[in-house]
Amino acid sequence: MERIGILRSSHVFLGTALVALTACFAAAEPLTLYVAPNGCDVWSGVKADPAQDKKDGPFATLERARDEIRRLKQAGALPAGGVTVTLRGGNYFRGQVLVLEEQDSGTAEAPIVYTANGKEEVKLNGCKAIGGFEKVTDPAVLERLPAEARGNVLQTSLPRQGITDFGVIGVRTRQTPFAALDLFFGSKPMTLARWPNEGFARLAGAPKGEKGGMFAYFDDRPQRWVNEPDARGNGYWDHDWHASNAAFDTIDTEKRIIATKPPHADYGYRKGGRYFAYNLLSELDQPGEWHLDRITGLLYFWPPSEIGKSLTEVSLGPGFLALNQVSFVTFRKLIFQGCRGEAITIRDGSHVQVVGCTLRNLGTRAITISGGTDHRVAGCDLYDINEGAISCSGGDRKTLTPANHVIENCLFTRLARWQRAYVPAVNLTGVGCRVANNLMYDMPHTVLLFSGNDHVIEYNEVHSMGFEGGEMGAFYCGRNWTLSGNMLRYNYLHDIYNPCPQRNRAFMLDDGAAGITMFGNLIVRVAEGISLSSINNAIENNVFVDCHPAVGCWGGDAAFPPFDPKAGHNPTMWPTIEELALDQPPWSQKFPEMLPLREAIRTGGPVPPQCRTRITRNIIWQGDAEWAGFHMTKDKSAWVITDNLAGEDPLFVDAAKGDYRLKPESPALKLGFQPIPVDKIGLYQSEERASWPVKHEVRQDMCRNYTYVPPPAPPRPTVPPLRIPRLAAAPTLDGTLGDQEWTNAAVALEQDPGGDVIFSPSRAWLGWDDQALYVALSNPVNGINPMALDGAWGKSEAVEVALRKADTKGAPILVLRGFARGTFESSAEAGTSADAVRKAAEGVTFAAKPVNAALWTCEWRIPFASLGLNPKTDRSLSANLTVRKIADNLWVMWVGTGGCSWELDKAGRFELIDAAK
Repeated sequence: MERIGILRSSHVFLGTALVALTACFAAAEPLTLYVAPNGCDVWSGVKADPAQDKKDGPFATLERARDEIRRLKQAGALPAGGVTVTLRGGNYFRGQVLVLEEQDSGTAEAPIVYTANGKEEVKLNGCKAIGGFEKVTDPAVLERLPAEARGNVLQTSLPRQGITDFGVIGVRTRQTPFAALDLFFGSKPMTLARWPNEGFARLAGAPKGEKGGMFAYFDDRPQRWVNEPDARGNGYWDHDWHASNAAFDTIDTEKRIIATKPPHADYGYRKGGRYFAYNLLSELDQPGEWHLDRITGLLYFWPPSEIGKSLTEVSLGPGFLALNQVSFVTFRKLIFQGCRGEAITIRDGSHVQVVGCTLRNLGTRAITISGGTDHRVAGCDLYDINEGAISCSGGDRKTLTPANHVIENCLFTRLARWQRAYVPAVNLTGVGCRVANNLMYDMPHTVLLFSGNDHVIEYNEVHSMGFEGGEMGAFYCGRNWTLSGNMLRYNYLHDIYNPCPQRNRAFMLDDGAAGITMFGNLIVRVAEGISLSSINNAIENNVFVDCHPAVGCWGGDAAFPPFDPKAGHNPTMWPTIEELALDQPPWSQKFPEMLPLREAIRTGGPVPPQCRTRITRNIIWQGDAEWAGFHMTKDKSAWVITDNLAGEDPLFVDAAKGDYRLKPESPALKLGFQPIPVDKIGLYQSEERASWPVKHEVRQDMCRNYTYVPPPAPPRPTVPPLRIPRLAAAPTLDGTLGDQEWTNAAVALEQDPGGDVIFSPSRAWLGWDDQALYVALSNPVNGINPMALDGAWGKSEAVEVALRKADTKGAPILVLRGFARGTFESSAEAGTSADAVRKAAEGVTFAAKPVNAALWTCEWRIPFASLGLNPKTDRSLSANLTVRKIADNLWVMWVGTGGCSWELDKAGRFELIDAAK
């Protein structure tokens, strides 16, 4: 009865408050509602602080403020000047998303603003603080921990603190819709225990091929992980330009193979790929690392400083804001931190603004703008995010109607914490958006992806990106002939280097991307300045300093190849250009060159002159002497390259101090070069900025090579001479390896061409008598992929025996190759004369037998006379044995030569001995 009384009095109070607020509307005055951590949702919300009698004051929740505005709108129009929801300083735990619908919109004359109160710090926090840490005492856990961690790691029970939803760690490239629980200390993200602590380990191979769902490793470290219940890996497994996550299934420590769970890494696995393993209690070996036992709920943590000195939190909330068809609403000077999903989603509507906010410690993406018009993100700081920061799309490509979205004066750094590749600061699609005056740095991969039309990307500063991957651009687009109208101008990109064999670029217009103009950009200390195709792009009025080269020119021919939509890049690119009405406005008026371009592609005709890429009035200083690198170019005249200043001092004001303005007497000005407004590039001071000043430095710990420098090759294993015994009796040559025929010890064929141990070895037995050398081989394959039983070397299951008289300069290398189908050949590939090749095959006997789907065997009898050898005197032979395993996509050698299997100067030695075994 007492509770009912309180509710009745509250209803009376709310009714009185609504009358008062309606009176404010009648006076057409702007309205301010307050929300505070010490507020109450039954109060009026019109007071900034609780009244002394605790009967009135601010609201407690954003939902209550939203509902109050709805109630007021139902009573009449919003007041002139709109409504401001002012949040008092403090921490607001957000366990649910604030959903705003069309009814929650403001108008141009009466906008709705959610803002911090003055300079008070307002945190919308998806995290909950945790405590109760104690020393680890469980002997089983201590045994799993590295020795150096045992006295430093603390533990706490999350279920005892009411936390039981730990989420699920994603695979591949997205944690959709939510990331798993994360840990923060002092508002900084901690590291899920991993190995190696920095950088990557190399894959030793892919035993079942790229798509075989497993990889081989070099180091013994994975022995520690055998009992880990949910070991994971993140890496550039197959390509240096793409990373993904995989869950480990089994670890075979004898064969050094890790099998992964479906769906496996995106592009599979290859030798030389890179990975790190994580989610491993056994690798919790340094401050800042943690691990969660998802069965017991015990969280293990090695704090970077005393545990009680900073707040320890875990992420729980799904996100913060979801706006659907909302217009004229602004969020200002708020901190959004610690959610598992996307922080803010804006779908359709118009004139929504996120201004001066900080978005950090986020599970997936910071902001998604999808559709609508005139949305704006300005002055925000976005950092420590598991994936990318902003995805922005809108407009209509068919009508070229612009979205007019704007992303400006924002700081982006330390993105891609969980997914490393193709999760940029800004992912821009659609038509007519602007990305300007942003600072983007310290990111492992690309910083801006774009597609669509009529975007303006200007006055941005970018540095210290791409420090993990290769063959990417800071600004990237690709595989589209219809990117007309995109303008990249007045951007400053610097210190982008080359940690991988394939170059990183400032701008990468990949696989024939066309329609982009790059004007007035300053590109300094970059492995390759701009990479692009010869079709319909423009590089004008840019400055390249210390680029290697300044421009990478891909392709170039006077005409297109014969049209075939099923070949080459056409399956991807043709549908995009075919579906547009290029012969009708607005395309025919705004981009008239596109229709003749399409017809030239369709007919295999000459490239229209107006569609040739132009490189003109650029300054190229330092860097490569050959500043334009041509690749797969049949006709350099397909490029229009004129009036560039290369190799001549452009007379910068002070290049040593980074001042690349031109002196009045610069020779570039005589070519028509227009000075770049460098003073307008980058962040600028504004009341809208979340922080000021902003300090940033080029990373000094990343690769600083313009040309890839491979790591030192591991020392090649020394293979002792193979001592081949005399046989008591010749074996029966039928391809079947009888138990009594080959009784001597087998030799393992387990090296790849580079000398690394592979994980699908073959075995060989060898013997001799006065007449011949005998060789038997057993060749297991994976049994999943079918054997290739043709008779073509390199394309069939086959073995090779390569021999030469040892220590005899100029002696011919004799190469015999036998196939699983039972045929053999003598090869001249090693440069042996035709007569010697013919003679080597004389009298040779070869037999092979596919035993089952996972094994085939073979036997050789090779007469010494055919080899031109006398076993009485020629007891030492330079030799190698090789197996080609098509089913496993492997080359398996007795001695990896680093090149061709028959390069015997790099191979091994057979020694014929008299003792029979």
